[in-house]
Amino acid sequence: MCVWAGGIASFQADAWKMDYGGHDSRFTGNIIYHGHNDGQNCVNTWPFLPGHGAVWEGNRCVLPRSTNIAGSISGCNCPGKSKPIPFNASDPDTHTQPECGVSFGNNEYFTHNGTATVNRCGNFEGDWKANNEPSSNVSALPSDEELLAWARAKLNM
Repeated sequence: MCVWAGGIASFQADAWKMDYGGHDSRFTGNIIYHGHNDGQNCVNTWPFLPGHGAVWEGNRCVLPRSTNIAGSISGCNCPGKSKPIPFNASDPDTHTQPECGVSFGNNEYFTHNGTATVNRCGNFEGDWKANNEPSSNVSALPSDEELLAWARAKLNM
């Protein structure tokens, strides 16, 4: 299990990327500043086995040059809306159906125009927000002073 909570997660990097077999992670309370646009801007995951997903909550992701908050999130029907095939202990080669498995909540996304998209899933304010992040919001970019205030507060300065 990986826990990355309460730090300044990344600056000019791919934010939280979990597509190499990690699971049961918590990424909470972080500030992400992603100044370029490569499609993996705030979060990028791959399918998880049911019951072994991740938590991505209470984060602030600032995207001055993009409106796309996510790379691949295992399809647009995110937090495990598909019905998993149960694991069969008598036949361990039977695999469960992967699911998105990410619990999103209370995140704040900031873009140059105050709108956001989720790669291949459409507009953030549409089905994505309703189905996956009803408690999250997207706004226009904060001022430099506000960004610095967040960083100082996070670093107890």
